Amino acid sequence: MTETPRFLKCISGAVIIGYKSHYEMLAFSNYSSSHLLDFEREHTMVGCEMPAIPDLKPARILLSIGLQGVLLDSSQSIKTVTFHERVVWSTTPEQVALTQPYHLISLQRGFLEVHGFSLCSIMLLLPRR
Repeated sequence: MTETPRFLKCISGAVIIGYKSHYEMLAFSNYSSSHLLDFEREHTMVGCEMPAIPDLKPARILLSIGLQGVLLDSSQSIKTVTFHERVVWSTTPEQVALTQPYHLISLQRGFLEVHGFSLCSIMLLLPRR
């Protein structure tokens, strides 16, 4: 029996599909599917495509694995997944968005969290009103 997708994110040249315990990527060039990432427990999945920071960082894809987000280098073919950078959230994010210049905003229950995504550090916590 095939699993029901729980997350879908279109990126340049592909789509990332989240299932109960893993992510897959479907490439538009040849419609081949590849396994990206496993995670231990079911969670609210969030993700986004992060543009390159000139002379500092390549284009990356952010995917959540619970309280952490892993950054995959999207400038290279993603075959072997290794994570050199991570975002750590204080609680599981419900949504993420990018703003310029280079901030990652995440919506959590009760507040917003602002990360400087060149360093992936928390810069500000804003309570909901």
